[in-house]
Amino acid sequence: MAHTRRIVTILLMILVLYILFRYTTLRPSANNPSLRDLFPNKALFYDWLILTSTTQLEQYLISPQLNMSIIVIGNYKHSIPSSKITNIIFLDSQLQYKLAFHSTNIKHVAYLLAIKHGARFIYQFNSTISLFHHHHHRHQDIKHIAFRRQRSPFINIHPTFTANFTFTSPGLPKDELLNITQDGWSSIRTVDYYQETIHPLIQQQILIFYPAKSKLVQHSPVAVEPFTFAPFSSENILFTYDAFWGLVLSQSKSDIWRSWWVQRLLWDIDGHLTFSSFEYQIDKTITLNNESKPRQEDENVGKLVRFLSQWKSGKTTLIERIQELINDMIKHDFCDANELEVIREWLQDLQKIEYVFPSIKSITSQQVTYDD
Repeated sequence: MAHTRRIVTILLMILVLYILFRYTTLRPSANNPSLRDLFPNKALFYDWLILTSTTQLEQYLISPQLNMSIIVIGNYKHSIPSSKITNIIFLDSQLQYKLAFHSTNIKHVAYLLAIKHGARFIYQFNSTISLFHHHHHRHQDIKHIAFRRQRSPFINIHPTFTANFTFTSPGLPKDELLNITQDGWSSIRTVDYYQETIHPLIQQQILIFYPAKSKLVQHSPVAVEPFTFAPFSSENILFTYDAFWGLVLSQSKSDIWRSWWVQRLLWDIDGHLTFSSFEYQIDKTITLNNESKPRQEDENVGKLVRFLSQWKSGKTTLIERIQELINDMIKHDFCDANELEVIREWLQDLQKIEYVFPSIKSITSQQVTYDD
């Protein structure tokens, strides 16, 4: 009998050792390894640029930037001289697995990687990246602010920089254009520095191609006033540290969808979305597609934005407000329930890497009556 017990005990010990071996060798480290451990020779800076294709990487290498860390989603290092990749990290599925984040979207992992390793500014610059220089794409002194009129909570910011009223901002709902047009597209005023401070936490750039002989509208950067909505995309955009929580992307909708709810929560931390232009002169006249044709993401975008204008919260932290807002959007059928899981995983990862969420500055809500 004792002999049988010894055999059972030995077998159980072997089984436990096998499980521990499998866990430690096949499971990624729960400690979330540092890039300094994985890549001890990589230079890490405050400015990070996220690239998502070989084309972007090739364009970046035409004029590489100093004092900037680069994350390239994919594994293309075999075709690049080692002397040019000291500040470039290639994020592939193998590295993603080692990092052990809850978030599964590889773009989210790229953002988290940058935040964990000291990022203060995260750029995504998808168009003509060879022209990119991060010091030219960061604005602090904002002198103008755009505000909504009576008929619509939306503004069309593009004509401010292009003087072309046939172009509309990407993602702007088509059924709002008549209201915006009747209101005069948008209104812009000078910032009152005695009563307001502009904190440009998210900065969207509008890339303007223009022929050599044509005149160009020169306009300084413009902030968007609270209770005013303008869509922003993932192209040519800068997120500063206090807006990193808003980098999270939708699982089932386009990147522009996040711009609506993120703008709403920016108001509560006294943050602003800003727009500026980046001009690129071309040698000959070309015909450009109106890339700002509204991508009709959801018939209910107008209703969603009006809901967001009315929404208010008594929660005292930004994390709580984010989750409460997404929950309320689900209840009103503005998004699917799976969006909440994506948000929760993202917030867990941000907490895991000790991201410091900005504090709530005000409890913002507005009772607005809109014309039909």
